Amino acid sequence: MQVTTFVGLDVHKPWINVAALLPGHDTPIEWRIANETQAIRKMLKRVASLTAGDVRYCYEAGPCGYALQRQIISWSEASCMLVAPRSSHASPASASRPIAVTPRGSPFSSAPDCSPRSTLSLRRTKRLETSPERARPA
Repeated sequence: MQVTTFVGLDVHKPWINVAALLPGHDTPIEWRIANETQAIRKMLKRVASLTAGDVRYCYEAGPCGYALQRQIISWSEASCMLVAPRSSHASPASASRPIAVTPRGSPFSSAPDCSPRSTLSLRRTKRLETSPERARPA
């Protein structure tokens, strides 16, 4: 049976908060690293040493771009999913409809769902919100 380790990243300009949910554990291991090349490489090695199966990273794309995703993919065997910033935070105007749903039982209760199915759903929602047929009259 293939086990998967899920790693959520909260990326800021000076640092990255890391939360890794190891297979068979109920609570994630959390730590903070500097947002620097060497620290990211060490984090990838640390996570790889903690698990024997697949590793899936997930973080919210921000003003720093996609450099972290490219680093994760090129320096490890892990996959990395990005969540669009506007899709992961519900505004008061859209509070009546869900934007991102966290899977049941996920320890990352404040993190968006990083599954490919959810990401596709978010893209469809965004496309519907911006389509001319759905535009509200001024």
